[in-house]
Amino acid sequence: MRSFPSVDLAIVNKLCKGSDCDRVAATAEAGDFSQSFCDSSVTRLPIEMGGRLKNLSQIAERHAPAPGCNVAICLDAYPFGLAFIKRGRAIVERLYPDQAQRRRLYQYGFAPCIGRRFENVAAAIRAQIEDASNYGVVGPADRQAVFERIGALLLGQGGFGFRVRPTPGDQALLAGWIGLLAWWMQAPSAPRPDPGALRSWQRFVSDNLEFRLGVAVGAVVAQAWSQGAPNHLQPPTLETWRATTNLPWFGFWCRELLRWRTLDPFVAFALSQGLARTREAAALRRPEFEAWLAATIATPAPDDLIDPRHFLGWERTLPPSQAIEDGATVGPVIL
Repeated sequence: MRSFPSVDLAIVNKLCKGSDCDRVAATAEAGDFSQSFCDSSVTRLPIEMGGRLKNLSQIAERHAPAPGCNVAICLDAYPFGLAFIKRGRAIVERLYPDQAQRRRLYQYGFAPCIGRRFENVAAAIRAQIEDASNYGVVGPADRQAVFERIGALLLGQGGFGFRVRPTPGDQALLAGWIGLLAWWMQAPSAPRPDPGALRSWQRFVSDNLEFRLGVAVGAVVAQAWSQGAPNHLQPPTLETWRATTNLPWFGFWCRELLRWRTLDPFVAFALSQGLARTREAAALRRPEFEAWLAATIATPAPDDLIDPRHFLGWERTLPPSQAIEDGATVGPVIL
């Protein structure tokens, strides 16, 4: 039967650097390797399964050139199966003993240590969403400003914030991220990339706006639903979404707008339902919806103009020939 080296916390303490010493020593003992990964820039090294390393001094010498070698020590010092057992027990018993806190942090969709940091930003993101109750009636510039304020909350945030490579070009993109946001969201007078810069612009918006900003907003909205729903396992529905989350409909549309590259929820809806092939064609159909809404509701509120239930209600009134844009074809599909 193979034997594995045990962790000597004194050696771990000696090898730890700076203010992370106590934290890494504690997580080494507890086996909470995920927290060490998330709180450091170290890339995970292969776990030593053969037990060939006799003591921590040899482990330290072997991995000394690697940044954050203390994490490598923790990884190498524990056998694979025992590491997961200790990690699971440590999360529940030592690091996050409060069950309500664990549930809240995991519901963000991040590792607990990232969720704990995200929690400080989540309240500010939610406040921005709540303040966007008039999103349905404001112009493109004001709509763009909402996304700018939310995006600014992710600047400099490790683990869930905007991230680029340490190259001059990528750093310049990060510094000018508001212009890239305007381009991505089709805002009027937005800057346009040169052909040679198009790929780097696309990479930035895909990684940081569509993904990271979208995930952050989605996590806040999901948490709002979970807090308001009597049963947190109950799936969201359009009929109960607004009353349950206590958020304006902008919270429902925010992530979809990032995906569809538009500031107008109606445009995103029309594209997703096949009512138009381009954003321009979708925008031209908005007067049809607004006329239907005015005939349906005497005095529409700002949120009524972007209520997805109203969008669906208007779509149901369209004749079959108009429900799908001219030129599109419908036929059976065999999977």
